[in-house]
Amino acid sequence: METNKFFEPLLGLHAPFYITRIQPELSEGSIPAIHIYVAVDSNYRPLDAEGRKASIHDYEDRQWRHLNLFQYHCYVHCNIPKFRYADGSTRTLEVPWARSNSGFTLLLEAFAVELVKLYGCVAPVATQLRV
Repeated sequence: METNKFFEPLLGLHAPFYITRIQPELSEGSIPAIHIYVAVDSNYRPLDAEGRKASIHDYEDRQWRHLNLFQYHCYVHCNIPKFRYADGSTRTLEVPWARSNSGFTLLLEAFAVELVKLYGCVAPVATQLRV
């Protein structure tokens, strides 16, 4: 559990998000990786404009590539709830570590942009990041 307390600030996690497990992947012949599994508090329900709690409609299992940690590729996994509101609309909970519809965390995106500024083109950055 102390490991989770170390990784939560690295990802900028706060309630209702928390780390459930961290799993290293050290198989021979592949790039070593760390998989961080994040969950959403099962009691969390956002409020609509009128103060009514939304209900869980569905879940979306997502994965994002994060900055390398200790020279290991790092992936964040989360089963994100989709909420149905009283007006009938459905919205997916936004995560604090990534933009909507992105496969990368905000930190990896920012790092990649800085590398592109440094190199002046995308190809060497893609090679360095292995994306």
